[in-house]
Amino acid sequence: MSNPYAHIIEPLDPKKPEHKFFNLTKLGDPRYERLPFSIRVLLESAVRNCDEFLVKKEDVESILNWKQTQTQTVEVPFRPARVILQDFTGVPAVVDFAAMRDAVKKLGGDPEKINPVCPADLVIDHSIQVDFNRKSDSLQKNQELEFERNKERFEFLKWGSKAFQNMRIIPPGSGIVHQVNLEYLARVVFQQDGHYYPDSLVGTDSHTTMINGLGVLGWGVGGIEAEAVMLGQPISMVLPEVIGYRLKGTPNKFITSTDIVLTVTKHLRQVGVVGKFVEFYGPGVAQLSIADRATIANMCPEYGATAAFFPVDHISIQYLEQTGRDVEKLSYISQYLKAVGMYRDYSNETQDPDFTKVVELDLCTVVPCCSGPKRPQDRVAVSEMKEDFESCLAAKQGFKGFQLPPERHDVSVPFQYNDVDYSLSHGSVVIAAITSCTNTSNPSVMLGAGLLAKKAIEHGLSVKPYIKTSLSPGSGVVTYYLKESGVMDYLVKLGFEVVGYGCMTCIGNSGPLPDPVVEAITKGDLVAAGVLSGNRNFEGRVHPNTRANYLASPPLVIAYAIAGTVKIDFEKEPIAVSANGKEVYLRDIWPTREEIQAVEREFVIPAMFKEVYEKVEKVNDRWNSLNAPSDKLYTWDVKSTYIKSPPFFDGLTKELQQPKSIVDAYVLLNLGDSVTTDHISPAGNIARNSPAARYLTSRGLTPREFNSYGSRRGNDAVMARGTFANIRLLNKFLNKQAPSTIYLPTGEMMDVYDAAEKYQQAGHPLLVLAGKEYGSGSSRDWAAKGPFLLGIKAVLAESYERIHRSNLVGMGVIPLEYLNGETADSLGLTGRERYTVAIPPQLTPRMIVDIKLDTGKTFQARMRFDTDVELTYFHHGSKLADSSRMNSENFSLSEKIVSQSYVRQGLQARRGHEQLVRLLLEQGKCPEEGWSESTIELFLNELAVMDSNNFLGNCGVGEREGRVASSLVARRHYRLIHGIGRSGDIAAVQPKAAGSSLLNKITNSVVLDVLKFSGVRSVSSCFVVPMATGMSLTLCFLTLRHRRPAACYILWPRIDQKSCFKSMITAGFEPVVIENVLEGDELRTDLEAVEKKIEELGAENILCVHSTTSCFAPRVPDRLEELAFLCAKHNIPHIVNNAYGVQSSKCMHLIQQGARVGRIDAFVQSLDKNFMVPVGGAIIAGFDEDFIKEISKMYPGRASASPSLDVLITMLTLGASGYKKLLSERKELYTHLAQELKALAERHGERLLHTPHNPISLAMSLDGLQASCDKAVTQLGSMLFTRQVSGARVVPLGVEQTVSGHTFCGFMSHANAYPCPYLNAASAIGITKNDVELSIKRLDKCLKALKKEGNVEKHEPVTVTSEDPNDQTVP
Repeated sequence: MSNPYAHIIEPLDPKKPEHKFFNLTKLGDPRYERLPFSIRVLLESAVRNCDEFLVKKEDVESILNWKQTQTQTVEVPFRPARVILQDFTGVPAVVDFAAMRDAVKKLGGDPEKINPVCPADLVIDHSIQVDFNRKSDSLQKNQELEFERNKERFEFLKWGSKAFQNMRIIPPGSGIVHQVNLEYLARVVFQQDGHYYPDSLVGTDSHTTMINGLGVLGWGVGGIEAEAVMLGQPISMVLPEVIGYRLKGTPNKFITSTDIVLTVTKHLRQVGVVGKFVEFYGPGVAQLSIADRATIANMCPEYGATAAFFPVDHISIQYLEQTGRDVEKLSYISQYLKAVGMYRDYSNETQDPDFTKVVELDLCTVVPCCSGPKRPQDRVAVSEMKEDFESCLAAKQGFKGFQLPPERHDVSVPFQYNDVDYSLSHGSVVIAAITSCTNTSNPSVMLGAGLLAKKAIEHGLSVKPYIKTSLSPGSGVVTYYLKESGVMDYLVKLGFEVVGYGCMTCIGNSGPLPDPVVEAITKGDLVAAGVLSGNRNFEGRVHPNTRANYLASPPLVIAYAIAGTVKIDFEKEPIAVSANGKEVYLRDIWPTREEIQAVEREFVIPAMFKEVYEKVEKVNDRWNSLNAPSDKLYTWDVKSTYIKSPPFFDGLTKELQQPKSIVDAYVLLNLGDSVTTDHISPAGNIARNSPAARYLTSRGLTPREFNSYGSRRGNDAVMARGTFANIRLLNKFLNKQAPSTIYLPTGEMMDVYDAAEKYQQAGHPLLVLAGKEYGSGSSRDWAAKGPFLLGIKAVLAESYERIHRSNLVGMGVIPLEYLNGETADSLGLTGRERYTVAIPPQLTPRMIVDIKLDTGKTFQARMRFDTDVELTYFHHGSKLADSSRMNSENFSLSEKIVSQSYVRQGLQARRGHEQLVRLLLEQGKCPEEGWSESTIELFLNELAVMDSNNFLGNCGVGEREGRVASSLVARRHYRLIHGIGRSGDIAAVQPKAAGSSLLNKITNSVVLDVLKFSGVRSVSSCFVVPMATGMSLTLCFLTLRHRRPAACYILWPRIDQKSCFKSMITAGFEPVVIENVLEGDELRTDLEAVEKKIEELGAENILCVHSTTSCFAPRVPDRLEELAFLCAKHNIPHIVNNAYGVQSSKCMHLIQQGARVGRIDAFVQSLDKNFMVPVGGAIIAGFDEDFIKEISKMYPGRASASPSLDVLITMLTLGASGYKKLLSERKELYTHLAQELKALAERHGERLLHTPHNPISLAMSLDGLQASCDKAVTQLGSMLFTRQVSGARVVPLGVEQTVSGHTFCGFMSHANAYPCPYLNAASAIGITKNDVELSIKRLDKCLKALKKEGNVEKHEPVTVTSEDPNDQTVP
């Protein structure tokens, strides 16, 4: 389908008409200029990708309407321009892709369909460790060891770069992923396929946000989600709130960008920005370089936001020039961003957009600071470091406490190092690392560190030799300008040799400490300190022996290294005493901002960047010499301890299992607050006494060959054993830090892995209890994969970190969340109970479930599946299995698009439903109380099923897209989202009728694809159910009965659908039929007859029903308008029943948009209190205007409201007890129907497919047929063929009809055979067992007729022809 915004495409430069862009300013919408710049990027993506299918105009409207929708949990799709990975997360991704290819091949699909469809860059930067330091050959030796340890991994990655398209790998030794991204990979503006558009990305590292500093929108996602994006699935995201962070003032001359970011981190943690965008603006931004901005954006995960965006300005362009970007590209980058209103002038307040909230920081108030000792948000002013550390020693064990008794605060442990006597005490610095892209990307702080080192040497200062010092630049450019500026020699003299190009100490690759140092720390149980210029300092991350770790700027790292302790007040105490006995203070050697800037201007030049990055992909000789296989399928080496085919796809079949309740689960671990992904899946060294070490030893490896957990992420056997192996894990079962737990059946203490293995061997499911912020820290997919492999079925926590929750979902581990205000303590949970979590067959986002303990106690929790897409992954078992099944079934991109739109439809409607339910309850519009949270959740589940069912028919799917809505999409989503199952060969729900040609085009393609897939050659249908008039009207009538109890008659312009009578009678009304009159060739409503009946019966006793299905003529709106005016004139509540998809849209536009037909404005105004409310299958009159306004707010930007709203309102009208009664009755009917159908099938020797009420369900049912099945008796309803009410042609039973080469047996006319009762959602109303018996008898009769040769009238086959060979519509 063509893009509806194609009219705003224009050339950026008239001289180059082939290069175009979507000019958002031509939307002519004043709201655009008020949008935050970050939201404009989302809008551009939506506009450019809008196809009314994957991305709809309503998505564009939702984004444009951000000021209102930001608080309404509105979900929109976002397609990033690219994906970026580092090797710790990249290796598992490539392993998963390789395993997916194997799985797809086993399922009969094309393995090469597993392939990135958007550009992906993988930077190898996490493998190198600080094994050697303080030596001139440290870099060479560390790189040699890196290749020695990781040769298998690197060969595997090199295979991946050949086997997969769109995947580029930056070899080891090039730098840190985010710095390489900033200096080299970032496009800022893409020029691709003849279009310009903003650069955007997601990455498998939480600090992907660093690129926001350059004006490129991007954020971290889990590795599992990134893999889905690489395979072509867009991100489904909730429109975020955007916090405006206004910077003003100028920092004083001694302040670094690190001081600013640590101040911002603490401030925004206090503000609360989790899950939100932060956008920086104000005059203070212009005072910051791009490197400064990137430092602030880098630590976005530490303050909890999703993104930290600095829109592009002239300084951004200057940075691109400085880093050697192509001049021609710079020209179109500026031109494009200015043309679309995305170029920022921070001094121009008129450009300031609207924000959710504004907070402010005066840069002149920032003081030198660090953060620690255990979390990045715990900022400490340098002047307060000594006092703060001493208070932490005494404080209770926690983020700011080590709980040491007072008598141990002054412990000092002597030791010898290189035959010299030293001593260590609490606070002694043993690691000082200039590391991490957070700071090494910033020339100002790196040169500042170099100038400080120069002054320190000139003052005769040094660093004690036992302190592990290191310098790991983020790119080769850093080394270049440090050498050219002359400061490198001084850094080397203080021990800060270049040890490698990678993350290193920041991620725990700090390497071993000297044995005498470790022995002294252990002997004194010392709180030794690490100081690093990184972004993460969680306990146990940096090094097992540094319990206190502080984040600091590179100059401060050197300062604390010289001081040798963090227990120092630099303002009052000398940093050291020089060789000549003179006291030297930090202020004596600290360089000013002006000094640093002067050196930067002279030595950081474009030529450096060009020289380094021109050869970045080829310069590493070790990488170039690696031999990698060229096969498209990877040949797994069973002897490898690095790369192993994961078990995630073992036993994968096309069939899906129903979600099951978790029964009698044991708690594996009882954890507290802020459990990080480092606690769950450490990246650092493998302890020699750990389960992982025992496994590697059994494979013949020595401790020297263990490497790190991060490097072993391609081997699930190691990673499963490393799950919860962090020595700083605090388990409440033990009340101490240890990677251990209690095996509850026997009370034994053992390693977590060993306990989990015993539980799994005994067949016991497992849970984890946790507090707030579970999974904070790095976006580590193994923190979800590992628990999955341990047999953990769910985590019950107070709150989750965003990315980790998504990763748990992606692995099929249920994230359960306590209801508001509840905790394990408030509920009295000890973790020693056994837990049963009731998982219903039909799931909806954020639903509430019941949990029962073996003690008899019960409580509820919320399942944090936040979207229907996430539920899809859960039903598949994991996101990886979902992707494999999709590709094994040869899904095209358009088919994926259909499926995602289908999913999103139910989700959008459900959000409105939930608000409406609350509103109705609050306003007392329900006759009784009793709507508990669990009952409401169950009710909303039913509505979500209905909404997704109606998607293809009622939501304007285009004809081309309709044709690709194949059985694969249908089967996958109907079953997986809604959990509809089968009893034997029987699927027990019912069909739906419809009459639009559009719907039939969609339906025909679905049915035909199902038949092709299943090998079924003949289908016979026995009866038809007009769903909308059957169910929707019954519900509408009941609603209006409640609102107008005196009315006893319904005026009904007749259509030939007898179930309407039953609906009216069920609701307690007497139908008064108004026969239609023939006007020319068309049936029209007899308005004169309506007038007479109103006069005869009395307006106060009447309701009116007007069905669009009786008026398929082109002038439907005019007659509808006339009838509506007539009802309004007499104050008669009026229901417009729009049973079919196309008519639905016409009616809604008629009511909502106005002025499209004649006097519609006057018509709407005249209705006054009887304004017609669009509620899905029917438009119900009778609600007051305030209520109407509330409803319209809940369904913003939608052409029509949800098909299930009529059900919703009626059910609430009936009350909780009435609803529960219906559920009970329906269950009986289902059971009875299934039994009768099964018996009937056995009598006739047929496989009966009693399908749910649309072709989605037909697809699901036919999935179980064997390819050799020649015939299936099923209910397709009249959906299969176009049906006009006036002069409808329905093919009689037994008549053959050919559609696109497929021959079908004919249908019984709906006019000649009363349909089987409708049995979905609320449809137990008015249905009895007698109705079921009647249907079974008719089906029995039909089957007998089919078996008697010559017993049915013979007709010539009807062959469908069309000018469009792809058009499968019956004329």
